[in-house]
Amino acid sequence: MIILLWLFKIGSIVSYFSARRAFKNFNMRDLNNIVLSADRDGIHEKTNVSDGHLDWEIFVEAFENHELIVIRLKSSQLFIFTKSCFSNAENIISFRELLKANVPEYKRVK
Repeated sequence: MIILLWLFKIGSIVSYFSARRAFKNFNMRDLNNIVLSADRDGIHEKTNVSDGHLDWEIFVEAFENHELIVIRLKSSQLFIFTKSCFSNAENIISFRELLKANVPEYKRVK
């Protein structure tokens, strides 16, 4: 039992230093160029330091007003998109249609 606790402690220390080393040179400016794309498979996010995909199944509802589109995930997290981040009105309409087709609850609010 003591050996297991000792190994766990060593593993925690190694994990801490690995994370610290990974974030030592991290700069928030690396996230300035975030590219999001959406299709029938989900939302894809790419930055200079990360690349990820979110399936539509994890989204539970979406709200839209004249300035924002907000999507809520099952984990109570939110994605907030300002409409100004879209390159044109057609992209907003296409994104809205994807949300209506893939998110269980979509609401347009004032």
